[in-house]
Amino acid sequence: MSYYRQIDINRFRYIATLFPIGISTILDIGARDNQFKGIMEMDDYSVTSLDIDPQETLMIKGTITSLPFKNNTFDITTAFETLEHLSKKELALATTEMSRVSRKYMLVSVPYNEVPLGKGHRQYFNEAKFKRLFSNNIHVDYFGTRPAYQGIRKQLCLIDKRLVYLFNKIFGVKKNIVSNWIIGVFVK
Repeated sequence: MSYYRQIDINRFRYIATLFPIGISTILDIGARDNQFKGIMEMDDYSVTSLDIDPQETLMIKGTITSLPFKNNTFDITTAFETLEHLSKKELALATTEMSRVSRKYMLVSVPYNEVPLGKGHRQYFNEAKFKRLFSNNIHVDYFGTRPAYQGIRKQLCLIDKRLVYLFNKIFGVKKNIVSNWIIGVFVK
């Protein structure tokens, strides 16, 4: 449980409040160290954890683009901070696979309006992209805030984060506060 910051634990607890009534089986994709599973099992949910690089023996090794489960196996599939790491082609496969193994719902959390920088982030997400990826039958929510660069600082960030540091040293620091995470619950 030590991998996650308190903000992550709070976000997982908040996400748990968004679960529709009647859910009992969950597939948590990209489970890392099973933090979400631990939180959900306290409320008597049955959680199956999957990760491309399992940290625990109780996880199933697999990839979001080819889930090793039969159709309609779980009431809900979840992917937290996973989709932003995928290529465009992988993202299309992932959403198809999540829908295939889910009986009812999909729940996704990704960075909101984040310029895809570092940490392997390859995708940019906003509410419109969510609706295109999944369906119009969606509940979108936001969690937390973070500083964000706008204008020239945003462009400099795309080139090299160090350029923003230099720009701020010369012209002063200016950041806008924006929503941090976008969370969507999708009805299949």
